Amino acid sequence: MHVFEREAGVIARGLAIPPEAIELHAIPAAGPGNAAWVTVESAGITEVFSAIGRKGLPAERVAGRLVEEVCRYLDADAPVGPHLADQLLLPLALAGGGEFLATALTRHARTNAAVIACFGLAHTRWVESAAGVHFRVESAGEAGD
Repeated sequence: MHVFEREAGVIARGLAIPPEAIELHAIPAAGPGNAAWVTVESAGITEVFSAIGRKGLPAERVAGRLVEEVCRYLDADAPVGPHLADQLLLPLALAGGGEFLATALTRHARTNAAVIACFGLAHTRWVESAAGVHFRVESAGEAGD
């Protein structure tokens, strides 16, 4: 419980939210670490951010990293966070294409795009700008293949 209280304090202060808005969910697990997450609900999209603790890593650092990631997202102009971006590629490929603006390009997104292309499902293109990363998923036929 003391780890939760320390993390909750950092999150509440860092995100300027009331401490009573933070919930504790004790889930039995075999590992020694803990997990903290923040859900940001906006019109049309929900982003979930998480941080995993481990032995020797202070709770304040775990929560601080989480707060930093949430703040980067909230300060960005793009609606899709970096971890959701890589997850959207396959559904868009299966649906025949689509596009979105994300906060960052990750190695996971590059890998997912390459795997999707290997299966011949679609081609993913992206352009990085000050606003974020504009992803466009095109069906294999639409992309010229």
